[in-house]
Amino acid sequence: LEFRRVLFRSTGVTGVWVIPGIGNTTVFAAKGTNLYSWGYNGYGQTSVQNAGNVVVSPTLVNAAFSQFMNENTCDPANMNYQQSIIKCTDNRLYGCGYNGHCELGIGYAQDYNDGWTQILLPSDFNPVVVGSVCSTGTTRVYMAIGSDNRAYGWGYNGQYGVIQNFIANNIDVPFQINLPFAG
Repeated sequence: LEFRRVLFRSTGVTGVWVIPGIGNTTVFAAKGTNLYSWGYNGYGQTSVQNAGNVVVSPTLVNAAFSQFMNENTCDPANMNYQQSIIKCTDNRLYGCGYNGHCELGIGYAQDYNDGWTQILLPSDFNPVVVGSVCSTGTTRVYMAIGSDNRAYGWGYNGQYGVIQNFIANNIDVPFQINLPFAG
């Protein structure tokens, strides 16, 4: 841990995040508002456009980065079909990577998405927490909670992970969830 602190002080790096995969890994590092990524890019989760399956060296992918939102939300059942979700300085969420079941909440399903695309949350929503769960072997449900305690969910809804009454298998635009404790 001390080595990490010294490394960050000496390089100006403000954060490093690793998305593990089955035999592959995607890595992000931030310096100020600049975000760099490299590693596995099989579904565009590094956000380096037209790079193929692997990005071999740290590459600048966003110049308005604020926070990496889905750190530690990966689980063993869904390690190849990953998404990367960040919060930018405009307080909006952006995602890239696998979107075969609307895991990015961008209004449509598409297996491969290699550019940061804004997640379609209301403009007055300030996300503070994003979490996810693998709902099947290759699909994921996401939920974001805002500073005002509003909650939105999106992604694969085949097992009603987003909303209990059947709307659709895929929730392509974040759907407001009425939590009993929300403000």
